[in-house]
Amino acid sequence: MKIIKDKGLARESEGALVVDIAEEGENVPSGKSDDGTIRYNNPMPPCLIQKSNGADLYATTDIATILMRNKEYKLDRIEYVTDGRQKMHFTQVFRVCKKSGISPASQQLVHIVNGTMNGKDGKPFKTRSGDTVKLEDIIKLLMDKAKEKLTSNGATADDDTALMIGVGAMKFGDLINTVSKDYVFDIDKFMAFEGKTGPYLQYMVVRINSILDKLNGKDGGEIIISSDEEREIIKAIIKLNSSYQICYKDRSLNALCLSLYDLASAFATFYNNHNVINESDSVRQNSYISLLKLVRKKMLQALDVLAINVPKKM
Repeated sequence: MKIIKDKGLARESEGALVVDIAEEGENVPSGKSDDGTIRYNNPMPPCLIQKSNGADLYATTDIATILMRNKEYKLDRIEYVTDGRQKMHFTQVFRVCKKSGISPASQQLVHIVNGTMNGKDGKPFKTRSGDTVKLEDIIKLLMDKAKEKLTSNGATADDDTALMIGVGAMKFGDLINTVSKDYVFDIDKFMAFEGKTGPYLQYMVVRINSILDKLNGKDGGEIIISSDEEREIIKAIIKLNSSYQICYKDRSLNALCLSLYDLASAFATFYNNHNVINESDSVRQNSYISLLKLVRKKMLQALDVLAINVPKKM
């Protein structure tokens, strides 16, 4: 607070302290109202840093936090990840920090807007009573759905497997969206064992493991690309490798999710058209084995980045 006052940035407004942070173009006069007052186009309101009773606000503590971090760490970039309702707040905080010198001119202050998880009515996901839904309740819903799916497929529906599938579905359903995009929490869509879902990706890895187990641990050999299906797998792997850089640049994991799904789909097409287990040509079979191991490796690496575990059976 002292830094801001010493810079002459704070002014009193109805007993409170505020900092004017509107920039040129934001307070553009657009005419006069009937009472003679000037109207403005989208003015950026001042940042309130102290209430009239002397109490501090979130803006005050966020500004102080940036000051503390810069004293201790000398950071080149600071990122905040919250939902879009905080956009104006961080715009105001960042501008105060820049105007006061709390944040050096060379430092990047970035607000990464996170989309919200909504119900089918398009509004933030709530319980019937209007309360915020607890994470443990969402996980319980997904676990129950996973057990239902496993049972219908004739698989063992134990708690550990159901937890992996349910949590995997939740994470993938969230991360496949661009980070700033709102999305609808649709349990049936999230838990589908086909399509762009976590369970589908987990199932593809389980299927690869099953094939390799039936081949009694054969090592494989040189990968020889001789079909369109194999070429599509290699192209999907190249795309997957490139997606990491895109995710870092965009601060969003949706590119990785989409590329991972493309690789899983390419493998599914290959699996449907090539009988790896009963391939009579040993050279070709060894090539298939190595290709499957490569696909599994790339999928597990990507799933690990997404913090999604793969069960032994599905």
